[in-house]
Amino acid sequence: MAGRMDSTKRKDELRYKGIEFLRAYGWQRSDQQHPPGNGNLGYRAVYKTLKLIPFPSVHLSWPNLRVRMVVEGVEFGGFSVKGDAIPSIFPNKLLLPEYIEISQDGNSITYHGETNLMWEFTAYSKEFPPSGIVEILLEVENSDENDIISKGRRKVSPILTILDLVYGERLIGALITEEVVELFPDGHWNRRMISPSVGSESQLNMRKIENSQIEQMRRSIDAYQGFGEGDRKNTALATDWFWKSEKEEDRIDRFIQLWICLEALEMPTTNIKPISERLALITSEDYDFWKEPIGRLFGKRSDLVHGNSNEVDEHEIVILRGIAKTLLANRLGGIRNPELVQELIGLIKTHFKG
Repeated sequence: MAGRMDSTKRKDELRYKGIEFLRAYGWQRSDQQHPPGNGNLGYRAVYKTLKLIPFPSVHLSWPNLRVRMVVEGVEFGGFSVKGDAIPSIFPNKLLLPEYIEISQDGNSITYHGETNLMWEFTAYSKEFPPSGIVEILLEVENSDENDIISKGRRKVSPILTILDLVYGERLIGALITEEVVELFPDGHWNRRMISPSVGSESQLNMRKIENSQIEQMRRSIDAYQGFGEGDRKNTALATDWFWKSEKEEDRIDRFIQLWICLEALEMPTTNIKPISERLALITSEDYDFWKEPIGRLFGKRSDLVHGNSNEVDEHEIVILRGIAKTLLANRLGGIRNPELVQELIGLIKTHFKG
Protein backbone atom coordinates (compact mmCIF):
# COMPACT_ATOMS: atom_id res chain seq x y z
CA MET A 1 0.00 0.00 0.00
CA ALA A 2 2.18 2.82 -1.25
CA GLY A 3 -0.60 5.41 -1.52
CA ARG A 4 -1.15 8.02 -4.16
CA MET A 5 -0.27 11.66 -4.75
CA ASP A 6 -3.31 13.82 -5.44
CA SER A 7 -1.83 17.30 -5.69
CA THR A 8 1.19 19.55 -5.34
CA LYS A 9 1.28 23.08 -3.96
CA ARG A 10 3.81 25.87 -4.38
CA LYS A 11 4.77 28.41 -1.76
CA ASP A 12 7.42 31.11 -1.32
CA GLU A 13 9.15 30.89 2.04
CA LEU A 14 9.91 33.90 4.22
CA ARG A 15 13.70 33.53 4.39
CA TYR A 16 14.25 32.21 0.89
CA LYS A 17 12.78 34.96 -1.26
CA GLY A 18 13.07 33.97 -4.89
CA ILE A 19 12.85 30.22 -4.25
CA GLU A 20 9.50 28.58 -4.93
CA PHE A 21 8.95 25.51 -2.75
CA LEU A 22 6.91 22.51 -3.88
CA ARG A 23 5.01 20.16 -1.58
CA ALA A 24 3.09 16.97 -2.49
CA TYR A 25 -0.19 15.76 -0.99
CA GLY A 26 -1.81 12.33 -1.13
CA TRP A 27 -3.81 9.65 0.70
CA GLN A 28 -3.26 6.19 2.15
CA ARG A 29 -5.69 3.65 3.73
CA SER A 30 -8.75 5.04 1.92
CA ASP A 31 -11.32 2.63 0.44
CA GLN A 32 -14.85 2.68 -1.00
CA GLN A 33 -16.43 2.96 2.44
CA HIS A 34 -13.95 5.64 3.50
CA PRO A 35 -13.22 7.85 0.46
CA PRO A 36 -10.53 10.51 0.88
CA GLY A 37 -11.79 13.86 2.06
CA ASN A 38 -14.96 12.51 3.69
CA GLY A 39 -13.73 12.18 7.29
CA ASN A 40 -12.87 14.70 10.00
CA LEU A 41 -9.30 15.99 10.06
CA GLY A 42 -7.27 14.77 12.99
CA TYR A 43 -3.89 14.00 14.51
CA ARG A 44 -2.34 10.59 15.11
CA ALA A 45 0.64 10.00 17.37
CA VAL A 46 2.12 6.61 18.30
CA TYR A 47 4.69 6.15 21.06
CA LYS A 48 6.74 3.09 21.98
CA THR A 49 6.81 2.09 25.62
CA LEU A 50 10.16 1.21 27.19
CA LYS A 51 9.90 -2.40 28.40
CA LEU A 52 6.48 -1.62 29.78
CA ILE A 53 3.91 -4.15 28.52
CA PRO A 54 0.34 -2.84 28.05
CA PHE A 55 -1.39 -6.05 29.16
CA PRO A 56 -4.27 -6.24 29.31
CA SER A 57 -4.79 -3.89 26.36
CA VAL A 58 -6.45 -0.54 27.04
CA HIS A 59 -8.99 0.98 24.60
CA LEU A 60 -10.58 4.27 25.61
CA SER A 61 -12.66 6.62 23.48
CA TRP A 62 -14.44 9.94 23.68
CA PRO A 63 -16.32 11.79 20.91
CA ASN A 64 -13.11 13.49 19.71
CA LEU A 65 -10.39 11.29 21.21
CA ARG A 66 -9.21 7.68 21.15
CA VAL A 67 -6.41 6.27 23.31
CA ARG A 68 -5.06 2.74 22.84
CA MET A 69 -2.32 0.99 24.83
CA VAL A 70 -1.56 -2.37 23.19
CA VAL A 71 1.16 -4.70 21.94
CA GLU A 72 1.13 -4.69 18.14
CA GLY A 73 2.93 -3.48 15.02
CA VAL A 74 2.58 0.11 13.91
CA GLU A 75 1.74 1.09 10.36
CA PHE A 76 3.03 4.45 9.17
CA GLY A 77 3.72 6.13 5.85
CA GLY A 78 4.18 9.30 3.89
CA PHE A 79 6.38 10.76 1.19
CA SER A 80 10.14 10.46 0.82
CA VAL A 81 12.19 12.77 -1.38
CA LYS A 82 14.56 11.18 -3.89
CA GLY A 83 17.30 13.47 -5.08
CA ASP A 84 20.27 15.49 -3.90
CA ALA A 85 18.38 17.47 -1.24
CA ILE A 86 19.76 18.81 2.05
CA PRO A 87 17.91 20.12 5.12
CA SER A 88 17.30 23.87 5.24
CA ILE A 89 17.32 25.72 8.55
CA PHE A 90 13.53 25.30 8.66
CA PRO A 91 12.02 21.98 9.82
CA ASN A 92 10.52 19.78 7.11
CA LYS A 93 11.91 21.94 4.31
CA LEU A 94 14.60 20.74 1.93
CA LEU A 95 16.89 22.56 -0.50
CA LEU A 96 18.41 21.26 -3.72
CA PRO A 97 21.93 22.69 -3.46
CA GLU A 98 23.80 24.22 -6.36
CA TYR A 99 27.48 23.35 -6.48
CA ILE A 100 29.99 25.81 -7.94
CA GLU A 101 32.52 25.19 -10.69
CA ILE A 102 35.56 27.45 -10.55
CA SER A 103 37.65 28.08 -13.66
CA GLN A 104 40.70 30.33 -13.96
CA ASP A 105 42.17 31.86 -17.11
CA GLY A 106 45.20 33.92 -16.24
CA ASN A 107 44.07 36.53 -13.71
CA SER A 108 40.39 35.93 -14.52
CA ILE A 109 38.34 33.63 -12.26
CA THR A 110 34.87 32.44 -13.29
CA TYR A 111 32.30 30.92 -10.95
CA HIS A 112 29.56 28.83 -12.53
CA GLY A 113 26.71 27.10 -10.69
CA GLU A 114 25.56 23.61 -11.69
CA THR A 115 21.76 23.77 -12.02
CA ASN A 116 20.07 21.29 -9.67
CA LEU A 117 16.36 20.68 -10.27
CA MET A 118 16.29 16.87 -10.11
CA TRP A 119 14.12 15.25 -7.43
CA GLU A 120 10.91 13.29 -7.04
CA PHE A 121 8.35 12.54 -4.34
CA THR A 122 7.82 8.83 -3.61
CA ALA A 123 5.04 7.47 -1.39
CA TYR A 124 6.01 4.79 1.14
CA SER A 125 4.28 2.61 3.73
CA LYS A 126 6.14 0.76 6.49
CA GLU A 127 5.43 -1.23 9.63
CA PHE A 128 7.23 -0.94 12.95
CA PRO A 129 7.64 -4.41 14.55
CA PRO A 130 5.23 -5.47 17.34
CA SER A 131 5.99 -3.57 20.54
CA GLY A 132 4.29 -2.01 23.49
CA ILE A 133 2.69 1.15 22.07
CA VAL A 134 0.44 4.06 22.95
CA GLU A 135 -1.69 5.34 20.07
CA ILE A 136 -3.58 8.62 20.31
CA LEU A 137 -6.10 9.74 17.68
CA LEU A 138 -7.54 13.22 18.14
CA GLU A 139 -10.00 15.17 16.01
CA VAL A 140 -8.68 18.69 15.43
CA GLU A 141 -11.51 21.08 14.58
CA ASN A 142 -11.36 24.19 12.41
CA SER A 143 -7.85 23.56 11.17
CA ASP A 144 -5.98 23.73 7.91
CA GLU A 145 -4.30 20.40 7.20
CA ASN A 146 -0.88 22.09 7.22
CA ASP A 147 -1.42 23.15 10.86
CA ILE A 148 -2.75 19.83 12.16
CA ILE A 149 0.57 18.56 13.52
CA SER A 150 1.36 21.67 15.58
CA LYS A 151 -2.23 22.03 16.83
CA GLY A 152 -2.45 18.31 17.52
CA ARG A 153 0.70 18.37 19.62
CA ARG A 154 -0.67 21.23 21.68
CA LYS A 155 -4.10 19.65 22.22
CA VAL A 156 -2.65 16.22 23.05
CA SER A 157 -0.09 17.55 25.54
CA PRO A 158 -2.51 17.38 28.54
CA ILE A 159 -3.30 13.74 27.67
CA LEU A 160 0.40 12.88 27.43
CA THR A 161 1.01 14.57 30.77
CA ILE A 162 -1.78 12.55 32.44
CA LEU A 163 -0.37 9.30 31.03
CA ASP A 164 3.15 10.25 32.10
CA LEU A 165 2.06 11.08 35.66
CA VAL A 166 -0.13 7.99 36.03
CA TYR A 167 2.09 5.33 34.45
CA GLY A 168 5.56 6.83 34.83
CA GLU A 169 8.14 7.97 32.34
CA ARG A 170 8.57 4.62 30.58
CA LEU A 171 5.12 4.72 28.97
CA ILE A 172 5.82 7.60 26.56
CA GLY A 173 9.25 6.30 25.61
CA ALA A 174 9.91 7.08 21.93
CA LEU A 175 7.88 8.65 19.14
CA ILE A 176 7.28 6.15 16.33
CA THR A 177 5.12 8.37 14.13
CA GLU A 178 2.87 11.40 14.11
CA GLU A 179 0.56 12.00 11.17
CA VAL A 180 -2.30 14.00 9.76
CA VAL A 181 -5.31 11.71 9.44
CA GLU A 182 -9.02 11.91 8.84
CA LEU A 183 -11.27 10.04 11.24
CA PHE A 184 -14.51 8.16 10.61
CA PRO A 185 -17.27 7.21 13.07
CA ASP A 186 -16.62 3.47 12.65
CA GLY A 187 -13.03 3.83 13.90
CA HIS A 188 -11.33 3.79 10.49
CA TRP A 189 -8.85 6.48 9.62
CA ASN A 190 -7.19 7.61 6.39
CA ARG A 191 -3.67 8.94 6.31
CA ARG A 192 -3.20 12.37 4.76
CA MET A 193 0.30 12.35 3.30
CA ILE A 194 2.08 15.69 3.21
CA SER A 195 5.62 15.76 1.87
CA PRO A 196 8.49 17.96 2.98
CA SER A 197 8.70 21.20 0.99
CA VAL A 198 11.42 21.17 -1.65
CA GLY A 199 13.00 24.21 -3.29
CA SER A 200 16.03 24.69 -5.51
CA GLU A 201 18.90 27.08 -4.96
CA SER A 202 19.20 27.23 -8.76
CA GLN A 203 16.14 29.52 -8.86
CA LEU A 204 18.28 32.34 -7.44
CA ASN A 205 20.64 34.59 -9.34
CA MET A 206 24.28 34.47 -8.30
CA ARG A 207 25.70 37.27 -6.15
CA LYS A 208 29.11 38.06 -4.77
CA ILE A 209 30.00 39.47 -1.38
CA GLU A 210 30.76 43.20 -1.60
CA ASN A 211 33.69 44.91 0.13
CA SER A 212 31.27 47.21 1.92
CA GLN A 213 29.60 44.17 3.49
CA ILE A 214 32.94 42.86 4.70
CA GLU A 215 33.68 46.23 6.32
CA GLN A 216 30.26 46.34 7.95
CA MET A 217 30.71 42.83 9.31
CA ARG A 218 34.07 43.82 10.81
CA ARG A 219 32.62 46.97 12.40
CA SER A 220 29.65 45.09 13.82
CA ILE A 221 31.74 42.31 15.34
CA ASP A 222 34.15 44.89 16.78
CA ALA A 223 31.18 46.71 18.30
CA TYR A 224 29.80 43.53 19.81
CA GLN A 225 33.19 42.57 21.20
CA GLY A 226 33.27 45.94 22.94
CA PHE A 227 29.90 45.52 24.67
CA GLY A 228 29.73 45.52 28.44
CA GLU A 229 28.67 42.32 30.16
CA GLY A 230 25.00 43.31 30.41
CA ASP A 231 24.64 44.36 26.77
CA ARG A 232 26.49 41.27 25.61
CA LYS A 233 24.18 38.95 27.56
CA ASN A 234 21.03 40.72 26.36
CA THR A 235 22.16 40.69 22.74
CA ALA A 236 23.18 37.03 22.89
CA LEU A 237 19.83 36.14 24.46
CA ALA A 238 17.88 38.15 21.85
CA THR A 239 19.75 36.68 18.88
CA ASP A 240 19.40 33.16 20.29
CA TRP A 241 15.60 33.58 20.47
CA PHE A 242 15.59 35.07 16.98
CA TRP A 243 17.33 32.01 15.55
CA LYS A 244 15.06 29.68 17.52
CA SER A 245 12.13 31.42 15.81
CA GLU A 246 13.70 30.99 12.37
CA LYS A 247 13.77 27.23 12.91
CA GLU A 248 10.26 27.00 14.40
CA GLU A 249 7.36 25.60 12.37
CA ASP A 250 4.57 26.29 14.87
CA ARG A 251 3.24 29.84 14.38
CA ILE A 252 2.29 30.40 18.02
CA ASP A 253 5.71 29.31 19.29
CA ARG A 254 7.41 31.37 16.60
CA PHE A 255 5.47 34.50 17.54
CA ILE A 256 6.33 34.11 21.23
CA GLN A 257 9.99 33.48 20.46
CA LEU A 258 10.17 36.64 18.35
CA TRP A 259 8.50 38.65 21.11
CA ILE A 260 11.03 37.36 23.66
CA CYS A 261 13.73 38.59 21.27
CA LEU A 262 12.24 42.12 21.50
CA GLU A 263 11.97 41.90 25.29
CA ALA A 264 15.60 40.85 25.65
CA LEU A 265 16.74 43.77 23.46
CA GLU A 266 14.58 46.68 24.56
CA MET A 267 12.54 45.92 27.69
CA PRO A 268 14.39 46.11 31.02
CA THR A 269 10.94 45.95 32.71
CA THR A 270 7.45 44.86 31.61
CA ASN A 271 6.90 48.31 30.00
CA ILE A 272 6.71 47.99 26.19
CA LYS A 273 7.23 51.73 25.58
CA PRO A 274 11.03 51.43 24.97
CA ILE A 275 10.40 49.32 21.85
CA SER A 276 8.41 52.07 20.13
CA GLU A 277 10.86 54.72 21.35
CA ARG A 278 13.82 52.84 19.88
CA LEU A 279 12.06 52.29 16.55
CA ALA A 280 11.21 56.00 16.39
CA LEU A 281 14.89 56.83 16.85
CA ILE A 282 16.19 54.53 14.12
CA THR A 283 13.48 54.82 11.43
CA SER A 284 11.73 57.63 9.55
CA GLU A 285 8.48 57.13 11.51
CA ASP A 286 7.74 58.73 14.89
CA TYR A 287 6.71 57.24 18.23
CA ASP A 288 2.98 57.61 17.53
CA PHE A 289 3.34 55.51 14.36
CA TRP A 290 4.97 52.61 16.23
CA LYS A 291 2.89 52.78 19.41
CA GLU A 292 -0.24 51.14 17.96
CA PRO A 293 1.32 48.12 16.19
CA ILE A 294 3.62 47.37 19.13
CA GLY A 295 0.66 47.56 21.50
CA ARG A 296 -1.42 45.25 19.33
CA LEU A 297 1.40 42.75 18.97
CA PHE A 298 1.92 42.80 22.75
CA GLY A 299 -1.81 42.19 23.16
CA LYS A 300 -1.55 39.19 20.83
CA ARG A 301 1.39 37.89 22.85
CA SER A 302 -0.65 38.16 26.07
CA ASP A 303 -3.65 36.43 24.50
CA LEU A 304 -1.46 33.55 23.30
CA VAL A 305 0.35 33.10 26.61
CA HIS A 306 -2.85 33.18 28.67
CA GLY A 307 -4.84 30.94 26.35
CA ASN A 308 -7.23 33.61 25.05
CA SER A 309 -6.13 33.01 21.44
CA ASN A 310 -4.71 30.09 19.51
CA GLU A 311 -4.34 31.73 16.10
CA VAL A 312 -1.49 33.74 14.59
CA ASP A 313 -1.81 35.30 11.13
CA GLU A 314 1.10 35.10 8.70
CA HIS A 315 1.34 38.91 8.46
CA GLU A 316 1.79 39.13 12.26
CA ILE A 317 4.82 36.84 12.02
CA VAL A 318 6.26 38.81 9.08
CA ILE A 319 5.83 42.17 10.85
CA LEU A 320 7.17 40.97 14.20
CA ARG A 321 10.14 39.36 12.45
CA GLY A 322 10.81 42.62 10.58
CA ILE A 323 10.74 44.58 13.85
CA ALA A 324 13.15 42.12 15.45
CA LYS A 325 15.58 42.34 12.51
CA THR A 326 15.40 46.15 12.49
CA LEU A 327 16.19 46.35 16.21
CA LEU A 328 18.94 43.73 15.98
CA ALA A 329 20.55 45.56 13.05
CA ASN A 330 20.63 48.75 15.11
CA ARG A 331 22.10 47.10 18.20
CA LEU A 332 24.73 45.17 16.24
CA GLY A 333 26.79 48.05 14.95
CA GLY A 334 24.11 50.03 13.13
CA ILE A 335 23.75 47.68 10.13
CA ARG A 336 21.77 49.53 7.47
CA ASN A 337 18.99 47.79 5.57
CA PRO A 338 16.63 50.47 4.24
CA GLU A 339 14.70 47.99 2.08
CA LEU A 340 13.83 45.89 5.14
CA VAL A 341 12.68 48.96 7.08
CA GLN A 342 10.56 50.35 4.25
CA GLU A 343 8.95 46.97 3.65
CA LEU A 344 8.16 46.74 7.37
CA ILE A 345 6.61 50.21 7.44
CA GLY A 346 4.52 49.37 4.37
CA LEU A 347 3.21 46.17 5.99
CA ILE A 348 2.25 48.04 9.14
CA LYS A 349 0.37 50.64 7.13
CA THR A 350 -1.49 47.87 5.29
CA HIS A 351 -2.39 45.64 8.23
CA PHE A 352 -2.54 47.98 11.24
CA LYS A 353 -3.37 51.40 9.82
CA GLY A 354 -5.36 50.65 6.68
